[in-house]
Amino acid sequence: MNLVKMTSFIVLLCLIFTVAFAIETVRKGDQQKLDNLCKNGIDIPIAKGAIINNSTLNLMYPNEDTSFHIDLGC
Repeated sequence: MNLVKMTSFIVLLCLIFTVAFAIETVRKGDQQKLDNLCKNGIDIPIAKGAIINNSTLNLMYPNEDTSFHIDLGC
């Protein structure tokens, strides 16, 4: 009976450490994504003929597929 309790305890500890490692890995991955967004900014693809409400030009109709870059600067 003592062997079963020790084995269960060891398995439980392994599960706890595995969950903690998974949480830490996800947290680091999210931080890397945020750093990449801050460094590279966001590119928004705009299709040909789309209607864009621009504050300076009111309406804009692109003649070709293009992308709009937003620099987050964080």
